[in-house]
Amino acid sequence: MLFLVVLAAYLMLSLYSYQDTDPGWSYVGPDQVINNAGGRVGAWLADLLLSLFGFFSWLFPFVAVINIFKMLRYRYQSWQWQVWLVLFRFVGFMLALCCCAALVSLNYHFIGVELSAGSGGIVGSLLIDKCLPV
Repeated sequence: MLFLVVLAAYLMLSLYSYQDTDPGWSYVGPDQVINNAGGRVGAWLADLLLSLFGFFSWLFPFVAVINIFKMLRYRYQSWQWQVWLVLFRFVGFMLALCCCAALVSLNYHFIGVELSAGSGGIVGSLLIDKCLPV
């Protein structure tokens, strides 16, 4: 549970302090000054998530916080590892994330000008290009 708390806080901090001039996944710049509060790893991770999923990359720390509350709520119950349930939830989360990125890319393309791949990211742009008729 403590790992999820630290991970969610680090992701939120890295996404919040994202600068497009920091060296990362989609931009190679001078490595003297990194403005991201998460450091070099935080700048790279924020750039990767924002480039792939756009504004919906904020769902990753949100889902981590939801899992923290679920762990606190059911902390006295026995826990069993069920691979099919974890896989089913992961696939559902990824499908919802891709659909939301496509919807944001389709409807709110004008607000993502500061992001390198737009408001829906690469995934949203790719889904819109493949699904809409020419």
